[in-house]
Amino acid sequence: ETASPDLPNSNDVLLQKLKGPTARSRTGPGGRREIINEFVYTLTPLRSGDLELPPLTVSGTIAGNGYGYGHASARRFEATSKKRILLQVRPAMASVRPWLPLKDLTINATLDGGPEVEEGQPVTLALELSAVGATGSQLPSLEPFLRGADFRVYREQTITEGKLSSTGQDIEGERTEYFTLVPSSGGKLLLPEIRLPWWDVRNGTREYANLPIH
Repeated sequence: ETASPDLPNSNDVLLQKLKGPTARSRTGPGGRREIINEFVYTLTPLRSGDLELPPLTVSGTIAGNGYGYGHASARRFEATSKKRILLQVRPAMASVRPWLPLKDLTINATLDGGPEVEEGQPVTLALELSAVGATGSQLPSLEPFLRGADFRVYREQTITEGKLSSTGQDIEGERTEYFTLVPSSGGKLLLPEIRLPWWDVRNGTREYANLPIH
């Protein structure tokens, strides 16, 4: 009837809910029908070295004592994980700042109204970071890359998203930032190049997400 995960207190890992609970059924031992409630969390190690995830506990109530429905007959339960989860966490690379260990990272830009603008007339710039291996809230702001003499820049809003990939094996995240740009003069103006370093966890190499000068 109800199920509430009790996340462990740990200085070694950060757990954040990504989705759930989602329910499905399956056939268990002896042909019994089992109801599965799945919660999905992101787990972020906070230090390098050998880590052990503390036991996880889910508490709640079983509807109708497991056979029927109705609050009157519901009874409480508590289930604790028995399997040890061990992690071997590699250290961050000091040469990659900000530290972004990912499988992929891309940048896209959209300028409202096209390439021709008027002096003093505001235009909207949308910058979108798309990552495989992190949620949108874990991606950095691109505002520092917009510094320049050609525009005054005003931050408007930021939208972040995180979800599981279609295979269920990766986290996919997006961070979209909206800025208002006010041209400070006439003539040919430049939006500066954006070059954001990240660490490719599959190949063990430093890569860059690039957006050329506009």
